[in-house]
Formats: sequence, C-alpha cells, structure tokens
Amino acid sequence: MLAILAIIAMVGSAVYWWGVQSTLIPNNKIVAIAFTAILVLAPPSLVSFLIPWSPGGMLLQKVNAKTWGYAVVI
Repeated sequence: MLAILAIIAMVGSAVYWWGVQSTLIPNNKIVAIAFTAILVLAPPSLVSFLIPWSPGGMLLQKVNAKTWGYAVVI
C-alpha cells in the first residue's frame, strides 16, 4: 500500500515540477524534462543515502551489494 502511495506521490510531484519547469524554461523542453527528473528522483535517493535503515536505504544497500564497486570498496 505504501509503494502505491509513493508512486502516486512521485507522479504528482512530476506533474507539479513539469508545470514549474516548463514555465521557467519555455523554449527548451529537454532541459525542462531533465530538471523535472532531477527534482523528482533526487530527494528519495538522497534520503535513502542519509537514512540507511529506511526501507529505501535497505533496498539500495542490497542493490549496491551486487555491483563490482561494492567488492572493490570492501
């Protein structure tokens, strides 16, 4: 249920930020899309780094544990 709520909240955030960015940058849609993606996706990513015991942080740690970089760090 929380995952569905999170998806709905992110879609709502994307709609809001798209409106703001497309108004601020009317001539360049690619830049507006990039800024919208950054503003929608960056906060959950940063929170999962800063709060590692959250469900998002635990999922990120599990995904990172399967990469080559994690083995190099260890």
